[in-house]
Amino acid sequence: MQSIVAASTLMGLWATQVLAQDQLGLCTGAGCEYCPNKLTTAGKGYPTCVVYDRDTTLGGFQDQYKLVADTREVWFDIPLDPNPQCKTIVRSPAGNDQENCGYPVVANRGGVCFKAEIKPSFMIQFCCGTGDCTAAGVEKRDDNSLVFSSVVLRDAEGDLVVPHSVGQDGIDRMPVFLEDYGVDNATITPSKTPSGALVYKIDLPQRTAKAKRDCDHYEPDGDPYTKTGLTSQQVGGYICGKNTRVDITNENSVSRSTTFGSSVSDPFGIVSASIEFTTEEEASQSYTYSFTPEKAMCGHVAFTPFFTCTGGTITGCDGGDQKGEVCTAKRIDKSQIDGAYHFVQTG
Repeated sequence: MQSIVAASTLMGLWATQVLAQDQLGLCTGAGCEYCPNKLTTAGKGYPTCVVYDRDTTLGGFQDQYKLVADTREVWFDIPLDPNPQCKTIVRSPAGNDQENCGYPVVANRGGVCFKAEIKPSFMIQFCCGTGDCTAAGVEKRDDNSLVFSSVVLRDAEGDLVVPHSVGQDGIDRMPVFLEDYGVDNATITPSKTPSGALVYKIDLPQRTAKAKRDCDHYEPDGDPYTKTGLTSQQVGGYICGKNTRVDITNENSVSRSTTFGSSVSDPFGIVSASIEFTTEEEASQSYTYSFTPEKAMCGHVAFTPFFTCTGGTITGCDGGDQKGEVCTAKRIDKSQIDGAYHFVQTG
């Protein structure tokens, strides 16, 4: 997140799929007066951990940041976000095998200059909604929920900064990530910018259009299986216990998901046409959860959905067979999605 930018004054990093926004400065000292590396502070992001190597991304400016052991001292200049429910999260060290992608060293709405100790690996997330942005697995899909996304970095020329790793829960998603962003490893190799940052140089047609591959069949590896969601949804508002029963209605929806790359035009349709497996694009529910919080216990209720998934191979694609999975919300009945409720204490 911090060393994350290998840009120069002529080369600021930009989050993918966004319009230009106020920039976040990676500065060398208190007061944030000299910030040789910059990146944007808003973006649509990517749904799994996108981790960067600090010094490789900082390029030729890395030595301008104080180094103690394996940690560089970076001062962050984050513009104030007008939305009080949105924060920028810097995680370091970071990795796709770590909870929430890494350890949060910064979770700030911005408007101040502050110091963070950055390890060799880092990543940036955006978080909007109520609740604790640094806590594990709280994601919101409606007006009062938290949404996390990993920032994908580009330089000022629009070239993709090379990530150290992409994935989640120890599963490598780099091939899918590169495919999603139009990087063909057979024809595009990493190259250095004048400032020393490592990027994939992608021509304009590849940036603006990723051809969908025609595929014709799905072959499952085995029977469908149940999987616990990676994130939870906050249900209701803030609660302080008084040893009395509380009824909370869960009307949050749960989206289907897939790990097949975007080059497969309709993985859900291909799977359902090949085997007896249907998905709900947005599974809705209306279920009342009751519990009794202990006295002086304050926080909110979170719901972790369960999914029914199938994993296997989609064949007949122009670019070769594609392995992955599709998942849909597991239902108890028409009004209730299966899952686990727990209380997240925040005070």
